[in-house]
Amino acid sequence: MMGSSKMKKWSELTEKVNSVFTNLQLNARATVKSIAEETNIERHLVGEIVQKLKEKHIITGYTTMVDAAFIEYKTAFIHVKLSSNARSSLDSFQATVSKLGNVHDFFEVEGDFDFLIKVVFADDEELHNISEPLRKLLNVEKLITVRARPIELPSHPTLAISEAIVSQLFEDMQTSTSA
Repeated sequence: MMGSSKMKKWSELTEKVNSVFTNLQLNARATVKSIAEETNIERHLVGEIVQKLKEKHIITGYTTMVDAAFIEYKTAFIHVKLSSNARSSLDSFQATVSKLGNVHDFFEVEGDFDFLIKVVFADDEELHNISEPLRKLLNVEKLITVRARPIELPSHPTLAISEAIVSQLFEDMQTSTSA
């Protein structure tokens, strides 16, 4: 069983990791120095946390967020139900979607539909050119396209990392503290 001082240490480290992680989610361009100043965490530890998040592929890249409406693109969600849930049917459908342009996000879902596809498009013709090839596939039983208009929220939710994941990130620290 882990002693209370070790549990406190992991809890404090988890807090620090999540402070750094939250900062990066809110501003992926933040520097180690600025995160250290903002969170009051030692600069070398901030750098180590960022490095471990990258090594474990929790952070896989830095992305530019584009306001599609500003460049006059619209958003739609395409709900798709296949006539067969055989793995080959799902795989075939996924392969088709991967060849389409303008697919922003693609999800396999549970419920009344099998897939949810988020697309961006400039005009009705472009949306038609995205959805019609899908509608014509033999294994598509039902397809519904829903246009969406984003509503800006005052803040975006950020994800947190559990203490169990933090202990995996810092396995080397864990083995040295248990000796």
